[in-house]
Amino acid sequence: MERGDVIGLHIYSYVAGTLSESISQDSARVAEDAVKKALPGVQLKVSKTARKESAADAVGNGSGIFAVGSKLTDAVKAAAMLGEHLKTGAAVDEHLQDQLIIFMALAKGHSRYLSGPLSLHTQTAIYICEQILSIKFQIIPVANENVIVECDGIGLENSLLIQ
Repeated sequence: MERGDVIGLHIYSYVAGTLSESISQDSARVAEDAVKKALPGVQLKVSKTARKESAADAVGNGSGIFAVGSKLTDAVKAAAMLGEHLKTGAAVDEHLQDQLIIFMALAKGHSRYLSGPLSLHTQTAIYICEQILSIKFQIIPVANENVIVECDGIGLENSLLIQ
């Protein structure tokens, strides 16, 4: 397994309380220099955020820093995954399909979505919801190995939403 080429870096540095914002800016600059020294000859797109939380919002004084890197392999892999998903014509991919099940089961009315083949997580979520809530999901096969997932939920509504 290869790391891939690092192509970007975002550095987020912050201070809170009575500490000077210049500490945050200096920390971000030092972190950028350290990464560039560790990766000589690599052209990095670097962005920095230096922030100060007000003393009123902070509990004492403190500082922190974190950095998030991006790799060319991540971008290539993400683009390939997106391309594969777009070919299916489905509205929902395998990473979202299982997360929608509980909301469909609890909601008022009829819910449905078009998805690619169901993941094991989704099949498990459907099984658990059917057992606990005594509802039934319908899985309707359609073209390109896609399926329509649908159910009539148990009728919960958010009373805080403006109707």
